[in-house]
Amino acid sequence: MTKKSRKNRIRTIIIGILVLMMFIVSTGCPDIIPEDWVGSLVLTVAPAGSRSFTSNLDTDISEYQITLTHQGTGDTVSETFSAGQTIEVTDLPVGNWEVVVTAANEEGETVAEGSVTVTITAREETQAEIALEYLEGDGTFVLEVTWGNGILQNPAVTADLTEYVDGTSGAALPLDIELVDEDEDGFYEGATSRKTVAAGTYLLSIAVTDTDLGFETGRGPDAVTVRASDTAVTVAAYTIDVPTGGISIAITDPSPDTFDLSVSAGAQTAAINESITFTADPGETAVQRYVWAINGVREEEDGAAEFSHSFTATGDYTITCLAEDTNGIPASASVVVMIGDLFPAKDE
Repeated sequence: MTKKSRKNRIRTIIIGILVLMMFIVSTGCPDIIPEDWVGSLVLTVAPAGSRSFTSNLDTDISEYQITLTHQGTGDTVSETFSAGQTIEVTDLPVGNWEVVVTAANEEGETVAEGSVTVTITAREETQAEIALEYLEGDGTFVLEVTWGNGILQNPAVTADLTEYVDGTSGAALPLDIELVDEDEDGFYEGATSRKTVAAGTYLLSIAVTDTDLGFETGRGPDAVTVRASDTAVTVAAYTIDVPTGGISIAITDPSPDTFDLSVSAGAQTAAINESITFTADPGETAVQRYVWAINGVREEEDGAAEFSHSFTATGDYTITCLAEDTNGIPASASVVVMIGDLFPAKDE
């Protein structure tokens, strides 16, 4: 065999080996790829951020769908892992791979996704971390405000969502408020609003007024995170406590902002025109304002912790104190006294 023939034969063998390698890689046959040409990937998934308020979109992740795409050949590998499994993909041909992770809840709804590029090295285990983000797009936000234990005669409710990105507030989105009169008796039990917004974090502010009862209250800003979903909604539900007569009002969420307040009377019973002193005790809370009312009618708008009054007619009276601390957080408490002739004169 001539020297030239040997060179041609060696070149043919090399070309044949390269063709075989390309065939193996392109046909995705990891079981027959030599050990020197493959590696493995162990993936750690960082969860997406927590949500605010209650959403009926289940964001608890049940499983991960992992799709890897080889950047040289375009070949793909897909595997599914449960949330508790170690995510490991073996027998991956060497090279750069784009890894896409899709996270789904128990109903199979996609709630978050993420991607990362990794380099697989022969005979080595590549460690990588991928951060998930909730899906971009639109979501539905619902505001529910109720005041079931009181009557608002002329309520006005305003609310808005302010975009909040990376600690910076953006444009405010006013909410269209609809008053709710379920009994159709001319009195409103609450208010609601429904709005489609871009998925993201917002600051929610609410104001409630009733000019007939003479009060105004509000809450916010509270953080609200709206998730992208075609079916689920994010709900912020508030309850307004309106005691009889409407002399106090407090908006509360499941963890109400208030403090303990108690009211005591110097006497539980008294005769007509006999003065009784009532004392409010806020405990260790610093109070900046007291409001006193009798049977829902305000008597002292900016009173002190003690309030004295003599009653000119017999009957049972409810004395209520509304206190406001230095941060503007309210609390209320009441006590009942009985006024009348305890020992009326006997008839002659």
